[in-house]
Amino acid sequence: MKSSTWLVVAGIVLGSVVVAVQAAPEAGDKTAALLKAKREAARKTFETIWTDYREGRSGMERLYWWSRRWLESDQQLAGEKKPELIAAAQGHLDRMRQIERLIRNLQQSKVATIDEVSSAEYFRLEAELWVQQAKN
Repeated sequence: MKSSTWLVVAGIVLGSVVVAVQAAPEAGDKTAALLKAKREAARKTFETIWTDYREGRSGMERLYWWSRRWLESDQQLAGEKKPELIAAAQGHLDRMRQIERLIRNLQQSKVATIDEVSSAEYFRLEAELWVQQAKN
């Protein structure tokens, strides 16, 4: 091959690399936007179910699972950033503590059952474990 042909081939290859590198941030921006939208949907759903639960229109399991989805969305957004992973786990723990506190109060008023109390305790302990794991 002539040197001019090699220059053309090299130019095409380098041009392809530049286009691929330029396209990567756009793909990353789209992924970040989707992850943020997913987290926001989980947060809104959790907050709606939290209101429904306090008004007796929803179960604790649904509340737990939507908090987990919120946690998982936060973890995906955090990537490998340890402070953000810890904050995500801590947010879930804070929500589980709120639920446990409410259920213990409801149980004292004979509105919640002992299995709901022990479930809330389990969820809180699990969340505490996840915070510790995120820190290590």
